[in-house]
Amino acid sequence: MSFDAVIIGGSYAGMAAGLQLARARRKILLIDAGQPRNRFASHSHGFLTQDGAPPAEIAAEARSQLMEYPTVEWRTGRVEAVTGTADNFLVALADGSTYQARRIILAAGVTDELPGLPGLAEQWGKCVFHCPYCHGYELGKEGIGVLATSELAMHHGLMLPDWGATTLFVNDAFEPTAEQLAQLKARGTHIRIWRRHASLPNRDWR
Repeated sequence: MSFDAVIIGGSYAGMAAGLQLARARRKILLIDAGQPRNRFASHSHGFLTQDGAPPAEIAAEARSQLMEYPTVEWRTGRVEAVTGTADNFLVALADGSTYQARRIILAAGVTDELPGLPGLAEQWGKCVFHCPYCHGYELGKEGIGVLATSELAMHHGLMLPDWGATTLFVNDAFEPTAEQLAQLKARGTHIRIWRRHASLPNRDWR
């Protein structure tokens, strides 16, 4: 079966692209594996007109509106390979089915790669978060911990006190400079430097 475009990924980005193509009367196919990044969150926040709505309900409504266009088709599945060139792409799914397309849109999104800490994955989207603007308000000014994986954690250590008392766990990811320690202190951020090696001292600053 041939399409003007095959969109790989049927969450918000894929459906937004599909809507514009559908309105241009293009024949399109969306292929989605049903693994949106926000599936771990119970509610969406900061999304105008959808604040507090469950992500699955937002996606379901979007899909319902998109499928009203007669040139749109949907397949649930996982793409294994894309071969060919412009005007003659071949999309192969894990179940062995194939589709031809003039153009390909990649809207597969991103996958969060979590540190291998026991219990972390089970709490992801419940009390472990990646975005204070999405979830910070609901914390109600409770204590917040920032687990550093690089020096970029300084950004969160300085920003998050607006949402609650913050502790930055440096986690051996970097060594704060005197200037950085002063910045964190000015924001009221507690700094915990934990050493993986017993020969090196653990330290706390307030």
